Amino acid sequence: MRGNEMSARLEFYQQSGSIPAEKLFGNQVGQVQYPDLNAIIFQFSYRFGG
Repeated sequence: MRGNEMSARLEFYQQSGSIPAEKLFGNQVGQVQYPDLNAIIFQFSYRFGG
């Protein structure tokens, strides 16, 4: 019989960026192409032995 298994993981994700104005065209002009983003991700798992 195997034992039970538990795991946890915590991640932090951060994104930011920009595109030079001369690279934009059409309806892209005046829009935010890469909005800043921050995320905290927590994962937890538990497996029963069998």
